[in-house]
Amino acid sequence: MIKRIILSALLALFLLFTACTSQENTMRIKVAYMSDSLSRSIEFKQYNILECEGEELVRTVLKYVLTQPQDENMESVFPRNTTIESVTFHDEYVGNNNIAAVELGGSYDTLTGIDKTIGDYCIVLSLCALENIDGVVITSDSLPGGLPSGILRPSDVILTSSSLRITQHTLKLHHPSPENPSKLMVTETTAVATVDTPLTEVVIRELIKLSEQGEVEFINRDTQTISSYIDKDICYLNLSGDFTQLFLRTEDGKNLTVESVVNSLCELEEIDAVSFLIDGRYITDEAGVPRDPIKPS
Repeated sequence: MIKRIILSALLALFLLFTACTSQENTMRIKVAYMSDSLSRSIEFKQYNILECEGEELVRTVLKYVLTQPQDENMESVFPRNTTIESVTFHDEYVGNNNIAAVELGGSYDTLTGIDKTIGDYCIVLSLCALENIDGVVITSDSLPGGLPSGILRPSDVILTSSSLRITQHTLKLHHPSPENPSKLMVTETTAVATVDTPLTEVVIRELIKLSEQGEVEFINRDTQTISSYIDKDICYLNLSGDFTQLFLRTEDGKNLTVESVVNSLCELEEIDAVSFLIDGRYITDEAGVPRDPIKPS
């Protein structure tokens, strides 16, 4: 009888130890999927996985993103034979921030339009939910060495709840020409945003992306849109102080930055001119930008 009690106690201790060990060796991840093909919503599903880190962790999360979930209300937009060719990490893009560079192969290139946009952002939202990953660069094995996505961050699609609904917009952006950086050229691009994100904020976000990717940095990458509103065809654009840090270096640089923003925003049908504010104040005194609304040049 005593032996049986001792054996039972040892078995209980063993099961308790095993349970604790099992808990210690697992971790929880959040994976983003499309939840409604009509509304273009994205939602997270949580998984418990064996504890890992670095490249192994990124690859594990990616495998979940690329695989159809066992949930009839969610789906992965990626074709079944999309492959993970490589995963690397880079610091040089944005100082000390951690950027994961992901190269995909197989049928990834067959994704087009908003399906590709949703797929890319499912990757970004899932990987940036991990600690120490601040942005993602998605490349394709058909474009070796190319960085077609630039650096994508969760802030590019504002996530205000456990799900979001996104829309797609075609924008005309004015930015320095690689051949002649003192002149502006126009690039037509497709951008994604939540349904409640003002288009003015989307334009600023996309200009910052172009500035990061191009040969000429014409907008400080830390610039934030504090607020914006349109009144009588004038856009009142309130930006963070970071906006002035770059273009104050030279008069020509300042003019180029201002023209880029004004011309790009005035491509929107409801805007004819732009009035700039920095941290809620007009910036005439500190930056020499006219207080009066500026029309496109």
